[in-house]
Amino acid sequence: MLFEVAIFSFYTLFCLFSVLGYGIIFSKIIYNPSERNIGELGIFGFLLLLFISLFFHFFIPLSYWFNFIILSLGFVISIAKFNYFKNEIVKIKTQFILITLIILPSILIYKTHGDYEWYHLPYVNYLNNFKIIFGLVNVVNHYAHGHGWMDIMGLFSLPVIETKGVSIIALIFFYFFLLYLIFEIKNTKLKSIKIYSIIAIIYCLATYNKLADFGAEIQPALMILVIILNVIKLLNNNNSNELLSKIILYFIFAIFLRIGSVVILPFVLIILLINFKHIPKSIITYLRLNFFLALFFIFFLLKNFILSGCL
Repeated sequence: MLFEVAIFSFYTLFCLFSVLGYGIIFSKIIYNPSERNIGELGIFGFLLLLFISLFFHFFIPLSYWFNFIILSLGFVISIAKFNYFKNEIVKIKTQFILITLIILPSILIYKTHGDYEWYHLPYVNYLNNFKIIFGLVNVVNHYAHGHGWMDIMGLFSLPVIETKGVSIIALIFFYFFLLYLIFEIKNTKLKSIKIYSIIAIIYCLATYNKLADFGAEIQPALMILVIILNVIKLLNNNNSNELLSKIILYFIFAIFLRIGSVVILPFVLIILLINFKHIPKSIITYLRLNFFLALFFIFFLLKNFILSGCL
């Protein structure tokens, strides 16, 4: 029992720091906003890992050892930046300890989502054992749901742990989301952002208080809350180019996580139309990010088409 607790505790920390490492890669190479925090780096890390999962699965299975190599790279980069993380955490020391004590220990008593054995685990096993298969939906239609979260889960199957730990990755995502809001409360001078972030934290802790609820649907819902936060910032900030790029980034990520997130498209379009004059400059300023998202979108559509014949 103690051995299993130790293994899963290390696995959790390994995955957490690996995601942060890829968040650093994303912010250094693809998108370098003027404002970011540890929680946002975690979200960036998950976004980049989804891209890596989609890209490599076209050519090879996401085997345990391949995943270990991929995550180890992020872990090493994260450890190299440990002093940066330590200095950032000092800024929210009390809140950080509280959130960590609430979220991370629950991983040891985590109960899987009701759909986990039904289609999450079979899809992860498919990712781990086969490269992409044409027409797979004709075998099992669950493989055509288009949940990008399950493609992320496939990267966290590792030697020794295998698929036993992939369901707890949702809690790590939730942890980064809460840290993101806490840093926003700490760093912003806007009362509207502070109030919104506090309400969002209370709402999420009250709504997602059952561990078994953490499936593939929560992550895009959290991204929609992040989009709304950045829209509030846009209404009270002169840095329109960066905020527009973030809104588009988070909206596309929400779509990749769950295609049903398209329901907020009218809201996003209204925001873009109101700020239409800033869009050309935003596209030019963040050219690498836009190129990355365009390439990402192509891979996303191609994967859906190969599996099901539908974009």
